Amino acid sequence: MGSAMWHGSHTYVGYSFDNNMIAVISYLAHQASVSHLPSTSSVLKQLSLTPRSMDGVEVSEDLVRMFSEKEVPQWAELLDNADLPHVYFITFAALIATGFSLMFPWFITSFLITKLCAILIPDETSAKFIDDHYLPELGKAVENI
Repeated sequence: MGSAMWHGSHTYVGYSFDNNMIAVISYLAHQASVSHLPSTSSVLKQLSLTPRSMDGVEVSEDLVRMFSEKEVPQWAELLDNADLPHVYFITFAALIATGFSLMFPWFITSFLITKLCAILIPDETSAKFIDDHYLPELGKAVENI
């Protein structure tokens, strides 16, 4: 119902909220899934080659404050500029990879995620991030689990 409301508004703010809230929620889920892994890597924890200015909880707290402190026309700008992975192919792939790494031996996880990225992620940059950066960091973090 919430998504329909944002779509039904036929505004850029509605579009931005609908898409960016998926990114926020998936980023929070990702960070929760890796929070206890033994790593401080920004690639693993923040899905970024460089450290982000805020974690997922801080971003979501900013969004909650936004409702009472900002005018509606400013909402889309705040969402669009939030420091989080806006391409949720990356967050979903990372969530799946993390889950697989806890269920399967590493060689199976690595093989499956690489194949799934090649098939399911439409942009090469996101697939390469998962293959070239995220999987190696995840492999190190779960090697003794």
